[in-house]
Amino acid sequence: MPYILYRAQKGIDVAQQVQMTIKPATSILLAAVTLVISFVVISQLDLKMATEFKPALAVSVAHFFFGELCILTHRNLFKQILGFCLMENGSHLTLALLAYNAPELVEIGIATDAVFGVVIMVALALQIYKSLHTLDAASLTSLKG
Repeated sequence: MPYILYRAQKGIDVAQQVQMTIKPATSILLAAVTLVISFVVISQLDLKMATEFKPALAVSVAHFFFGELCILTHRNLFKQILGFCLMENGSHLTLALLAYNAPELVEIGIATDAVFGVVIMVALALQIYKSLHTLDAASLTSLKG
């Protein structure tokens, strides 16, 4: 999926960078707090089938929220799509940990769904760039009817 994002950026002016909505140091602090909260919350849960997977489960939940943090703190559409990928990876890892006996068809379906979601979002972002000549999500207010 990162390769899809990389290929999509070839025709885009890279010099036009969109600023983050918060500073990187604040983002790192929020990510650390998210990880600590995830470990605290998961350690309080009584999951009989996933007692040995609790650290990995906490990381997968934090991974999901890292994606949410990426979407909320970046205004660049491609960085928001990457945040969606992080959220999808976190939810997929959680599913793999809690439902490890699921058939492979379910796993393939989830991965395929995520790939098509990214392809569709990249296509929409490229169309937005062609019409507005920017990847700034804040400039999308001109799309209001």
